[in-house]
Amino acid sequence: MNKSFTQDPMPLHTDLISTTEWARQIGRCSVTLWRWAGLGWLHPVNISGRSYLTREDIEQFVLRAKAGEFQKAPKGAAKQKAVVL
Repeated sequence: MNKSFTQDPMPLHTDLISTTEWARQIGRCSVTLWRWAGLGWLHPVNISGRSYLTREDIEQFVLRAKAGEFQKAPKGAAKQKAVVL
């Protein structure tokens, strides 16, 4: 029996989201995501010249961000206004 691709109950792309779409969803530009990937914070998958992220990678990024892993000390004028607890 020959199955057509349209009858596949589990499409391969279900766990992927384009970097452009995710950037739009979180209110950032795609260049920011490119920068985060360069820092090793995200691990995009290239499929036919387009970048995608796995849901697992996004979940890991969010957990690390909530844990404060990406925080930096304020610099310049922001440092002068920062409240030290």
